[in-house]
Amino acid sequence: MSGPCADASDPRAAVAAERAFQAGGNSVDAVLAGFFVAAAMAPNVLFSSVVVLVAGVGAAPRLIDGRACQPGLEHKRPRGLRPDELVPPQARASVPRSLGALALLHAYGGKRPLSAAVRPAVAAAKKAGAPRRARVLERIARSGAATLTHSNVERALIGNFGPIAGGLLTAADLAAARPDDRRLAWVEPNTLMTVARCPALEGADDGRPRRPAHVMVAADPNGRLCALAYCPDPEALVVPELELSLSAEGVPVRRGVARVTPQTPLASAAPLAIARRASDGWQASVAACQPAPLDAGVFGAGLSLHQIVAALHHNGARCALAASIERRKTRLTRAG
Repeated sequence: MSGPCADASDPRAAVAAERAFQAGGNSVDAVLAGFFVAAAMAPNVLFSSVVVLVAGVGAAPRLIDGRACQPGLEHKRPRGLRPDELVPPQARASVPRSLGALALLHAYGGKRPLSAAVRPAVAAAKKAGAPRRARVLERIARSGAATLTHSNVERALIGNFGPIAGGLLTAADLAAARPDDRRLAWVEPNTLMTVARCPALEGADDGRPRRPAHVMVAADPNGRLCALAYCPDPEALVVPELELSLSAEGVPVRRGVARVTPQTPLASAAPLAIARRASDGWQASVAACQPAPLDAGVFGAGLSLHQIVAALHHNGARCALAASIERRKTRLTRAG
């Protein structure tokens, strides 16, 4: 195909991404629109951990790390739980950095206003019977990442998960919830291809098994590539006032055990990569629904993109996706 293309593990997100292209957006706009529609349809998506790779012609790939982080900033250490004491749900609340990551992604390459990416999600939330969630999305359309410190949102989060409620979440946590951002280096797994992979991101672990990510990929004829992973928590903590849920990935404070430093990122899946061939200008964004980073070995010498995606699926990924571009022609590849 000669036009832009996008795909997602969630079919509703894929449709929203394609519609963003039809409205004149680029790969960044498409991925944002897809994520926000997924967030409109499920309460545990908007505040989940988000990781993005974005690349363009002549620009080094960038990693935007919007994983949730440990709360407790500017709050004294509580006594902690005894070994025989049950962990209250509030003690597992985390600090969402997803909104900051999405706002930074838009700043790096969005062609249309952020409000254009959010608008379909607002309509979807209302249609799904979630008016309070729709109001939060409307606030994001106006204020972006600052929505997290808006009085109604901040009050609801701290009221449910702050120190008075038995949690650690503070206003300082929400004000400091900014994503990490860095360039990725190209590596050469073989002589035909170079790859920029999202590394195994270090982070505190709440002890639960790693969850597979939901993923999206996009490419447009102007050479912009984007891959996004998000990890909704099935045990997320309900925020009734917002019709949203907060990931329960925080590490509870226990007596006699060193406290996890506030603002420490929490472990999450980010199975993303950008691949390229310098010989013909071919590039591709690759993602897989799995809990582990993409193994460099999968990008073997002589393998086609179809074979790479099929190998990821064969090795256990529920779904593997790629969006590629070569000489302004784009192509989607999918397994699962």
